[in-house]
Amino acid sequence: MQTFKFNRDQLCQVWFRQVHEVEAETMDDAEKIMLKLDADGQTDKTFVYEDMIDDSIVETDNYEIMNDQTGETIYSNLI
Repeated sequence: MQTFKFNRDQLCQVWFRQVHEVEAETMDDAEKIMLKLDADGQTDKTFVYEDMIDDSIVETDNYEIMNDQTGETIYSNLI
């Protein structure tokens, strides 16, 4: 009898925390700068590093089953 391998990929939700550093005279000024950079899509200027918040992982009921040999998805309940 043969053995066949399948992959079951489950969709999960997770939070990532980005750490940014802003130089300013006051905290109020720093907040304004950070919000402006965020609104302008320029937070790469203040980005330092990113961490995945492990305890924030939430599993969903959405998943796919794939044939490992062919890569074909044989089942998916993704919306």
